[in-house]
Amino acid sequence: MKRLILLVEGDPSDLRNFSGIPYHFSQALRRSLDRIGVVLLTVDTSYLLNVEEMLDPALPDHKLRFAPNRELLGALGEGRVAALPDYYAAVEHHLDQRIAAIAEPSDVLLSQNYLYPYLGTTRPIHYFLDAVLTDFYFGGPHSTVPDVPGRDQAADFFRTLERDALVASPHIFCFSAALREDIRDQFAVPPDRLTVVGAGPNVIAPGSLDQPRDPTSPLRLLFVGRDFRRKGGYVLLEALARISEDISLTIVTDEVRLPRTSDPRVTFRTEQSSDQLCRLYRDSDVLVLPTLLEPYGLVLLEAMSFGLPVIAAQTYAVPEILGTTSFPRIVRAGDPDHLAAAIRKVASDRELVHHWGVANFLRARHRFGWDRCADLIVETIWNTATK
Repeated sequence: MKRLILLVEGDPSDLRNFSGIPYHFSQALRRSLDRIGVVLLTVDTSYLLNVEEMLDPALPDHKLRFAPNRELLGALGEGRVAALPDYYAAVEHHLDQRIAAIAEPSDVLLSQNYLYPYLGTTRPIHYFLDAVLTDFYFGGPHSTVPDVPGRDQAADFFRTLERDALVASPHIFCFSAALREDIRDQFAVPPDRLTVVGAGPNVIAPGSLDQPRDPTSPLRLLFVGRDFRRKGGYVLLEALARISEDISLTIVTDEVRLPRTSDPRVTFRTEQSSDQLCRLYRDSDVLVLPTLLEPYGLVLLEAMSFGLPVIAAQTYAVPEILGTTSFPRIVRAGDPDHLAAAIRKVASDRELVHHWGVANFLRARHRFGWDRCADLIVETIWNTATK
């Protein structure tokens, strides 16, 4: 292996691209590859988002994302799901042509398009994923695709795409052990082709903790989540309404999803830059993420790396990130009473908050990170390629 070709969506140098994942991951990957003399080439696949010239006439004539998301299915509507195979075949053919034009026989392909693992080419592709995506999009009451006509047929189609892509992959790198088990059980992928590598924060914290927070000031809660409903934002507002303690809550979420509340303790902020998020983490006491559906939870790593305690719902990989201690950190998903009780306990014991934050800082620093993740991926691919 002389080169590793990393497929990303968007410009990996842009920190705003998918919350910075391509940037931090590609930089860590480059550092790891430099040590063994392998060149990293990144390929931006976002040009495929505009495939009007390839679309079947049955599909609407506007820009579509080639993923099972609400934009695509909402545009398809009733009777248009039958056009999905032709649509994806055109996208995959276009990608295959581009890869063929730049890839050499010895190159290894790695897709970091964790939202788009279905891109088929004639070359084998390694994947770096955070979820079984048909579960994420279609799997339950909190999945992201709405109940539109053709939803079940589309789910079957994308499930087949995902199965074919993952079964054919030489190796799949998983954010979590929960994902590794799901892929093994649902798609019968052999365990020796599945490796848990974790991830890292997208907002980089300083290498040391700030001074302890003032235990006499009101407890400052922070919520960070673009999809307010899915991240459990409404559950948090319900829990806060059950709490009389002197508490403030800052909510960072998408502007289009801002909920309405008359509680003066709540402050809303729309999408923040990395520097602004750094200040919010430093100025807060506890991160609360009562998420209903969460493939991984990078915001948890961000908060932990700033020395923040975390209260989060017990969904998917969240327990892997937070670990198991006596702290009241993991609550039942969708249960505002359980969440309110956990917040009250934290508010009543500020010494606990401090020790909990230090433990989180150390856990984030020693068990997670993009460099660790990249090193595991490169080591696995290198050992396979040199056998």
